[in-house]
Amino acid sequence: MNFPTLTLAIPTYNRRTKLQRLLNQVADQTGKLASFPRLQVLVSNNCSTDGTRDFLDNLNAKSFDLRVIHQPVNVGACRNTERLHRESVTDYTWLFSDDDLLLPDAITQVWTVLRDYAPDVLRFSFIQPLGNKIPAFDYSQPVYETNDHKEIANLIAHNWKISSYVHKNVVLPPNEPIFHYAYGYCWIWLGWAYAVVAANPNPKLCVISRPLASCDEEETNDGTRFGRAVWAEMEHVFRHPFVLNHAPHLYDYWRDWSYQYWVNSAFDVRVGKITEQFFDY
Repeated sequence: MNFPTLTLAIPTYNRRTKLQRLLNQVADQTGKLASFPRLQVLVSNNCSTDGTRDFLDNLNAKSFDLRVIHQPVNVGACRNTERLHRESVTDYTWLFSDDDLLLPDAITQVWTVLRDYAPDVLRFSFIQPLGNKIPAFDYSQPVYETNDHKEIANLIAHNWKISSYVHKNVVLPPNEPIFHYAYGYCWIWLGWAYAVVAANPNPKLCVISRPLASCDEEETNDGTRFGRAVWAEMEHVFRHPFVLNHAPHLYDYWRDWSYQYWVNSAFDVRVGKITEQFFDY
């Protein structure tokens, strides 16, 4: 069976050092993939001001194919990520945050499952905080697969770290609900996963329980670097018809959760735990 083609899609803004670290990891892993196709790496630079443009323009990628988009202005995190989805032309797209870390053999593991199982969406365990020993998924088999629509909706919503989603590339129609419910709320990768499975009457989702990526040492497990504008709008993603038709409890849960988080954050501002400026991020 032939390997499908794969794009590692990286949105970036003012994280040149961390982006360089990630691309070094990619180079190290792809340099060992003798029997695999060339990995496509697509980076969308959201008008960084820290030398990211020069770094990318001068990067000599030897073990993978690099394509770079330089946004002329900062278009926001959501639209920068969406541009990556639209520009990817391979069979699969793996969205990966510029400040996250690839764990050993991650690319090999992901690509092999894509070849052997051909899922619409692939998930895997993501470690957060760094050093955490509890995997996000703990199935007994190395690769778990399901065609159950409710279970798929729940698994997409579980441990929603941006770097732990790999999806099949499909052409989405202009009236796809993602463009109404997920736009502008920083959760477009979640909405895109629902759009992909909704496009297939009999979708398949696979899960690798083994941890394949991690946050870096600066990331915690409480999400406090994101403010009310992000968390308060998370519920919009779960208005997608795939969710409402197969797992409507997800919308109720995340609506209540995001509201409670907003209230708790407001209290943290009041007592001085976080600043108002941070809260309004």
